Amino acid sequence: MKKHILLCSIFTSVSCSAEPLFIHGKDHLTELNVTVVDKEDTREKGLMFRKSLDPKEGMLFVYPSTRKVRMWMKNTYVPLDMLFVDQKGTIVHIHENAEPHSLKTIESTKPVIAVIEIAGGEAKKLDLHVGDLVKHPAFSGK
Repeated sequence: MKKHILLCSIFTSVSCSAEPLFIHGKDHLTELNVTVVDKEDTREKGLMFRKSLDPKEGMLFVYPSTRKVRMWMKNTYVPLDMLFVDQKGTIVHIHENAEPHSLKTIESTKPVIAVIEIAGGEAKKLDLHVGDLVKHPAFSGK
């Protein structure tokens, strides 16, 4: 865990640590360890410059209000799956295997309050789907 905290501190210029997040699917419960970024400057940096991302590790981008969110992969070295989550904690869109270093905009299909980024291919491996419910204090469903 200390290694993760150190990397987080270096790349986001703030102290942060991983915390659990749970995703309830039709036939599964998945636990992820996520770093929460809820300030504009830390959301902008996100997972830039990370050379690797462990399975079931990720970043939770939380926005101050529900909105359409646009992401890109500038300075991101690893492919990522992006889970777009609404206010109630429901996954409303999944973008799989975003291309490293791409400037192509990846946009939520509906207004969301958060985006979870995990290693590319993990959404499929973990059997995550649109409609799965995310449990974390960032969502009204807690």
